[in-house]
Amino acid sequence: MYSLILILTFILTALLTPIQAQPEVDEMFIFDGGGQQHEGFRDIYAVAGGGFVLCGKADQYWIVRINDQGELMWSSTYEGRHLSSIIETDDGDFVSGGSSANREFSAIRVDPEGEVVWSGEYGNGGCGAVIELKAGNFLLAGAVYDLEDDDASWQGYLLMINGDGDPIWGRDYGGPDSDFFRSMRETDGGVIISGDTQINRRRYYWAVKVNFEGDTLWTRRYEIFDSDRCYSMVSTGDGGFLLGGSSLRGPVEKIVSLVRINSRGEEQWTEAFPGWYREDIKTVIRLSGGGYLSVGGKYWGGGRVKRPVVYRFTADGELIWREQYEFDEDEEFGDEYHGFVSVVEGADNSVWACGTINNSQQFMHGQDGLLMKLSLDHLEPVFLVWVPEDTVFTALRNDETEFMVRAIDEQGDEFGYTWIMGEDTLGHDSTAAVVWDELGEFTVQCQASDGENISSITWHVTVTNFYIDGYQPDSLDMLIHRNTTIDFTISARAVEDDPVEYVWLLNDEQIADDDSVSIRFERGREHSVTAVASQGELADSVTWQVLVNDLVVDYMPEQLELSVEVDTTFEFEVFPFDPNDDSLHFLWTLDGDSISDNSWVLVNFDAEGLYNITAYVSDTTESDSLTWTIDVTPNNVYSGEPQHPDTPTLYPPVPNPFNSTTTVRYYLPTGSQVSLSLFDVNGRLVDTLVHGYRIAGQHSVSVDGSDLVSGVYFIRLNTGGSVENQKLLLLR
Repeated sequence: MYSLILILTFILTALLTPIQAQPEVDEMFIFDGGGQQHEGFRDIYAVAGGGFVLCGKADQYWIVRINDQGELMWSSTYEGRHLSSIIETDDGDFVSGGSSANREFSAIRVDPEGEVVWSGEYGNGGCGAVIELKAGNFLLAGAVYDLEDDDASWQGYLLMINGDGDPIWGRDYGGPDSDFFRSMRETDGGVIISGDTQINRRRYYWAVKVNFEGDTLWTRRYEIFDSDRCYSMVSTGDGGFLLGGSSLRGPVEKIVSLVRINSRGEEQWTEAFPGWYREDIKTVIRLSGGGYLSVGGKYWGGGRVKRPVVYRFTADGELIWREQYEFDEDEEFGDEYHGFVSVVEGADNSVWACGTINNSQQFMHGQDGLLMKLSLDHLEPVFLVWVPEDTVFTALRNDETEFMVRAIDEQGDEFGYTWIMGEDTLGHDSTAAVVWDELGEFTVQCQASDGENISSITWHVTVTNFYIDGYQPDSLDMLIHRNTTIDFTISARAVEDDPVEYVWLLNDEQIADDDSVSIRFERGREHSVTAVASQGELADSVTWQVLVNDLVVDYMPEQLELSVEVDTTFEFEVFPFDPNDDSLHFLWTLDGDSISDNSWVLVNFDAEGLYNITAYVSDTTESDSLTWTIDVTPNNVYSGEPQHPDTPTLYPPVPNPFNSTTTVRYYLPTGSQVSLSLFDVNGRLVDTLVHGYRIAGQHSVSVDGSDLVSGVYFIRLNTGGSVENQKLLLLR
């Protein structure tokens, strides 16, 4: 039997909140868009001047505007398929994104009266979220796919348009499987987009931060159970974000799930609620009175929504209450397809939830737009400000930390503060000061209580004599393109004044000994960069994982600038991530002239001069290229150090470990007899890969492990005058 999962890495706030009164339904509104069957709302937005605007589908685009009492101001339909997200622009118009009648990634802009300003289509797919940037442009997030490719998968897609709907740039994100963006928020230095990504048939919560040019700053995925889908994201007010959706535990049990991340995308805590069968969160919002409210639906067999559901959570993800709404199965409403999709906070502590309700009186039991106004009670005091903002931090011995909070009580009740450190009470003011005179792990908690209800914030503090207090980049997981240069820096604090020493490791090899280093990533693989700061026996470290994700994972020769003599023959080769991908295309050029369309080419340099060899690799969605510069000099005339080996060299296999095939490369400075063999761990000959004369230059051969058992093997290169070995690991 599965148990309730609680992954608590960092705690931002820990609110000790009693069970509260569940919401009362003030009013329920049903809207008819004039469609035959498939109607419903997908998003609701609070208009600055009062009232709300909703979008969805009524067999086409559908936008509805209502006042603060829920009364219809206007309802309009437009040519299209459906709308998923709507916002009010700074000048009072409305921009909504969705999917057009042609299943195109699309958007529409209407004026305050619902008249079309423009409508645009931007490629196969659908838009799930729209925001207006401070600069005045709009960002649309969703997914696209290749309509002409039957095997094409969805890719997360981000599109920037101007105020007239004209594209500025568009970017694909994700891997070879299906990926979707469904929510986004503007933040410092860029935008956070969330959704879910699939890797090897496994879905994960997914968050990506990009700058305003679409370049990836960091990407993260979060695992809860077997299959996780993220539908919504909201700012937590302190630079972090809360992601909500559902997770599939076991073959059929869909459960509500939440993931809290900080501004760098690092997971702080995860909550899942296995108590209910087939439920999910479609939208999560942060309430002005504190905590979060989410809406979604409860599902029965066949994926049919039977009941709208509302959830109320504390700031640290603790469930306060859950309410499921029932509809009479009479002549007016059917018994299926009821559910909430979006929610927004209104005035007077009310929330407005929208979605779909089945209408038995319509043709073939069509659906209508559902809107419900709910009243909430806020009983506990709510923290508005707390210092330090980071509730998990490190301090030096003898440091002094000033703590401060500000709270309010929604009912206007008088309340007081209590500061607690361990078993000691520090005071009853809105501030407290602590001098860290001992090493260890400590907690400082501030409680706000009106005598009946208590809220609290807890700081977790590590006190030490030495630690790294800052580093750049601030993201520890990065996805970049090959040949990108990144500047890394760290800084450390220490009790003693002795000098601090630094060591930088790239893939476990030392590369620098300063407080900063600049690294150019030329290999398409996952690299680890570790910075170690030390003072005597005290040390601290930080590690970045950098995934260089391009079509080309490796290439030969390894040097992109070569100096060779006349009549030298070189083999050039590129190694894609998936060499068996049928959509790959190759093109080799020599000084701009095409010379091959294979993954490799053999070139003899028979005249002096400076040559450029370029390899182009492309598939259906992206392309990549590499250029070698070769300086060909007369025989026996060579300036500078040689950039290729002067002895026979056997390079490490790529990839290694491997589970199907791998490529072995070797270099010969002169033509010679070659024996390239594969041996098992006991020294028995498994296969002879090469036997015979080979010309000077680079060579490669593929090793097929489909008939081999898992384990360690050795590749041996014997040229008569020298013998070299490389270890090879086969994994199943």
